[in-house]
Amino acid sequence: MFRPHANLCDQINHNIVQSEIEGGVFLSDLQPRTVLLIQTQHHCYAAVFLGDNRALLWGHPKFCPRPVSVSIVGSTWGGTMLKSRFVGRGMPDSGDR
Repeated sequence: MFRPHANLCDQINHNIVQSEIEGGVFLSDLQPRTVLLIQTQHHCYAAVFLGDNRALLWGHPKFCPRPVSVSIVGSTWGGTMLKSRFVGRGMPDSGDR
């Protein structure tokens, strides 16, 4: 469980706690061939986890209508703060258009 850190601002501490409340998955907890359905503000994607941080991803009509190999770095709250190797609920996308 996350404990607020004195060197982080209240908004960042809040976002980290909120991501734990809303849930998600750490890539290290997934078995290869796990299928993730990822709904963003604009699209619904399917991803087959391949291991480490690699996946086959599809669902964007322009950029990945068919499976493409991707590296999942993590999730953001729409800014530069990244929750590494985590796919979270309620964490808005910053570039899915």
